[in-house]
Amino acid sequence: MIGPATVVKALGGIMASRAASKTTMQQARLRKQEFDYNAKIFKEKARATEMAGREERRLLGRVQREVAATQKVGFAKTGASIDSGSPLLVQLDQLKRMQYDMNMAKRNSLIKEKQNLQQADMYTFKGKSALYSGRMEASAQRRAGIYSAIGTLASGFIGADGTDSSSWSFLKKKINLSGVVNTGYEGDINIGQAGMIG
Repeated sequence: MIGPATVVKALGGIMASRAASKTTMQQARLRKQEFDYNAKIFKEKARATEMAGREERRLLGRVQREVAATQKVGFAKTGASIDSGSPLLVQLDQLKRMQYDMNMAKRNSLIKEKQNLQQADMYTFKGKSALYSGRMEASAQRRAGIYSAIGTLASGFIGADGTDSSSWSFLKKKINLSGVVNTGYEGDINIGQAGMIG
């Protein structure tokens, strides 16, 4: 039979597994919060990089316009025509360099922004994975506790020889050596003849 100690042990195992699963979920949530925070940081860095790049290109464009205007004034002072010949070639070359600088500034800004967004996505994925793994582990811990409790309770029914001690002792009182089941009524049933009844 199942004694109080067996029941207490089974319940204790279930409670311990539930406590362990709660701890596992708390740790998983903390890891997700940490990863989400890192993802937020990198998203902010990406936004700041985009804004800084835009401001850098704006300042670069202003400097380039000032340089071009100064160059035109210099050519005008010499009396050279700025619409043909060497002055025009110099201006065209200057425009090429200015456009190249502008494109490189935009490219570098986009690369940094993309890198930060990739880092943010990575941390977001890690956060989701941590929470999923925590749920799976917590679920496994709860199931293990239930299975252990079932095993503990079942052990209360099983004797040392692997038989059901309580049921077996009860049946031994009901069945005598002659194979007749003592039902307590007249006309006890002989096990060997049981197949012939009905």
